Amino acid sequence: MTVKCDQCGKAINRSQPRDHNFCCVECRNRWNSQHVDYAALSRGHRAQHLTELNKERNPHCRVAERGKPNSKKARRIAEEYLGRPLQAGEVVHHMNGDATDNDTSNLLIMTDKEHKQLHMFLAMEQMEGGDGDAE
Repeated sequence: MTVKCDQCGKAINRSQPRDHNFCCVECRNRWNSQHVDYAALSRGHRAQHLTELNKERNPHCRVAERGKPNSKKARRIAEEYLGRPLQAGEVVHHMNGDATDNDTSNLLIMTDKEHKQLHMFLAMEQMEGGDGDAE
Protein backbone atom coordinates (compact mmCIF):
# COMPACT_ATOMS: atom_id res chain seq x y z
CA MET A 1 0.00 0.00 0.00
CA THR A 2 1.30 3.49 -0.81
CA VAL A 3 1.10 6.11 1.95
CA LYS A 4 2.64 9.53 2.44
CA CYS A 5 5.33 10.45 4.95
CA ASP A 6 3.63 12.51 7.68
CA GLN A 7 6.57 14.93 7.74
CA CYS A 8 7.67 15.52 4.15
CA GLY A 9 4.81 14.03 2.13
CA LYS A 10 7.03 11.62 0.19
CA ALA A 11 5.17 8.54 -1.13
CA ILE A 12 6.31 5.32 0.57
CA ASN A 13 5.22 1.68 0.34
CA ARG A 14 4.09 0.03 3.57
CA SER A 15 2.70 -3.46 3.87
CA GLN A 16 1.14 -2.49 7.23
CA PRO A 17 0.59 1.29 7.47
CA ARG A 18 0.58 2.80 10.96
CA ASP A 19 -1.15 5.82 12.46
CA HIS A 20 1.89 7.89 11.48
CA ASN A 21 4.19 6.87 8.62
CA PHE A 22 7.66 8.24 7.95
CA CYS A 23 10.09 7.74 5.09
CA CYS A 24 13.18 7.96 7.33
CA VAL A 25 14.33 8.37 10.92
CA GLU A 26 15.07 12.06 10.36
CA CYS A 27 11.46 12.74 9.31
CA ARG A 28 10.15 10.79 12.30
CA ASN A 29 12.41 12.68 14.71
CA ARG A 30 11.49 16.02 13.13
CA TRP A 31 7.77 15.19 13.38
CA ASN A 32 8.14 14.08 17.02
CA SER A 33 10.00 17.26 17.94
CA GLN A 34 7.14 19.31 16.46
CA HIS A 35 4.19 17.30 17.79
CA VAL A 36 5.26 15.59 21.02
CA ASP A 37 6.20 17.57 24.12
CA TYR A 38 7.76 14.82 26.23
CA ALA A 39 8.81 17.28 28.93
CA ALA A 40 5.21 18.48 29.38
CA LEU A 41 4.03 14.88 29.64
CA SER A 42 6.32 14.18 32.57
CA ARG A 43 6.58 17.41 34.57
CA GLY A 44 7.97 16.77 38.01
CA HIS A 45 9.40 13.37 37.13
CA ARG A 46 12.76 12.42 38.60
CA ALA A 47 14.36 9.21 37.38
CA GLN A 48 15.38 7.22 40.43
CA HIS A 49 17.34 4.72 38.37
CA LEU A 50 20.25 7.05 37.61
CA THR A 51 23.49 5.12 37.77
CA GLU A 52 26.17 5.93 40.31
CA LEU A 53 28.25 7.40 37.48
CA ASN A 54 25.41 9.74 36.51
CA LYS A 55 24.97 10.75 40.14
CA GLU A 56 28.66 11.62 40.31
CA ARG A 57 28.54 13.59 37.06
CA ASN A 58 25.28 15.34 37.96
CA PRO A 59 25.50 16.12 41.67
CA HIS A 60 22.71 18.70 41.42
CA CYS A 61 20.11 16.22 40.11
CA ARG A 62 17.45 15.54 42.68
CA VAL A 63 15.87 12.12 42.77
CA ALA A 64 12.30 11.91 44.05
CA GLU A 65 11.45 9.21 46.52
CA ARG A 66 9.29 6.58 44.90
CA GLY A 67 7.14 3.83 46.20
CA LYS A 68 7.71 0.23 45.27
CA PRO A 69 6.71 -0.07 41.61
CA ASN A 70 4.13 -2.62 40.56
CA SER A 71 4.32 -2.62 36.78
CA LYS A 72 1.86 -5.52 36.42
CA LYS A 73 -0.82 -3.51 38.20
CA ALA A 74 -0.13 -0.42 36.08
CA ARG A 75 -0.26 -2.50 32.89
CA ARG A 76 -3.56 -4.11 33.93
CA ILE A 77 -5.11 -0.70 34.69
CA ALA A 78 -3.85 0.70 31.37
CA GLU A 79 -5.24 -2.31 29.47
CA GLU A 80 -8.64 -1.95 31.15
CA TYR A 81 -8.73 1.75 30.30
CA LEU A 82 -7.70 1.17 26.67
CA GLY A 83 -9.99 -1.82 26.28
CA ARG A 84 -7.22 -3.90 24.75
CA PRO A 85 -4.09 -5.78 25.84
CA LEU A 86 -0.85 -3.83 25.61
CA GLN A 87 1.25 -4.89 22.68
CA ALA A 88 4.74 -6.33 22.96
CA GLY A 89 7.15 -3.42 23.34
CA GLU A 90 4.57 -1.07 24.88
CA VAL A 91 5.41 0.19 28.35
CA VAL A 92 3.49 2.16 30.96
CA HIS A 93 5.19 5.39 32.10
CA HIS A 94 4.13 7.12 35.32
CA MET A 95 4.16 10.80 34.34
CA ASN A 96 4.55 12.17 37.86
CA GLY A 97 7.32 9.71 38.71
CA ASP A 98 5.26 8.00 41.42
CA ALA A 99 5.12 4.33 40.48
CA THR A 100 2.39 3.75 43.04
CA ASP A 101 0.07 6.35 41.44
CA ASN A 102 -1.82 4.23 38.92
CA ASP A 103 -4.52 6.79 38.16
CA THR A 104 -5.24 6.67 34.43
CA SER A 105 -4.45 10.39 34.09
CA ASN A 106 -0.91 9.59 35.33
CA LEU A 107 -0.26 6.67 32.97
CA LEU A 108 1.27 7.16 29.53
CA ILE A 109 1.55 4.27 27.07
CA MET A 110 4.62 4.44 24.85
CA THR A 111 7.05 2.15 23.12
CA ASP A 112 10.10 1.01 25.03
CA LYS A 113 12.27 3.05 22.66
CA GLU A 114 10.21 6.22 23.25
CA HIS A 115 10.38 5.57 27.00
CA LYS A 116 14.17 5.35 26.91
CA GLN A 117 14.33 8.52 24.78
CA LEU A 118 12.10 10.33 27.28
CA HIS A 119 14.35 9.41 30.19
CA MET A 120 17.43 10.41 28.18
CA PHE A 121 15.80 13.76 27.38
CA LEU A 122 14.95 14.32 31.05
CA ALA A 123 18.48 13.42 32.15
CA MET A 124 19.94 15.80 29.55
CA GLU A 125 17.55 18.56 30.64
CA GLN A 126 18.67 18.12 34.24
CA MET A 127 22.33 18.07 33.20
CA GLU A 128 21.86 21.40 31.42
CA GLY A 129 20.57 22.94 34.63
CA GLY A 130 16.83 22.61 34.02
CA ASP A 131 14.69 21.12 36.71
CA GLY A 132 12.06 19.84 34.29
CA ASP A 133 9.42 22.22 35.63
CA ALA A 134 10.01 25.19 33.30
CA GLU A 135 7.31 25.86 30.76
